[in-house]
Amino acid sequence: MATDNSGLVTFIDGYMKKMLFADGQILQDFHLNTMQDNFSEAIKIKTTKERYDLLMLLSPYTMYFSEDFTSNTYRDTLSTADRNEYTYSISSGSWISKYQTVPSSYKVNEIYILSNMEETLSLGATVRVSYRTSSSGSYQVASLGVPISFSSARSGFQIKIECLYTSTVRPTVSDFCVMWR
Repeated sequence: MATDNSGLVTFIDGYMKKMLFADGQILQDFHLNTMQDNFSEAIKIKTTKERYDLLMLLSPYTMYFSEDFTSNTYRDTLSTADRNEYTYSISSGSWISKYQTVPSSYKVNEIYILSNMEETLSLGATVRVSYRTSSSGSYQVASLGVPISFSSARSGFQIKIECLYTSTVRPTVSDFCVMWR
């Protein structure tokens, strides 16, 4: 290991090199960059779960599913949305969740969809949320924050989030949640 005149550490074998990342920080190790990404992802997951945990505790609903866009784990292959890996959000295309089957001891009689998003209605940047209760049925448009009741109990659901825009301004969706009882 050697130091140059600027005091920056360099390694003879070239293993560690200085790297500049999009957030403007200069880091000296690939592992540190991965660690930073893991911290950001963990914070997003934790804050999203805490937000919806609290909302569920204050509601009549018994269970929920949330998507925080930190990975493609719950993403259906038909999704066209590009996931922003820096902000963990989507702003174009459609994000379709995998079909969520509820545990056999529960049945879905009512769902309630929430989302953390930014729309600019005056510029045509909107978000459309829809759902279906079978893996092959057609999607029904849903209003956020309005309970959706079913005439008979369902065993699951699938959610579709579409980011629509007519100008250069795009909507942003940071996460969404479906509560049910």
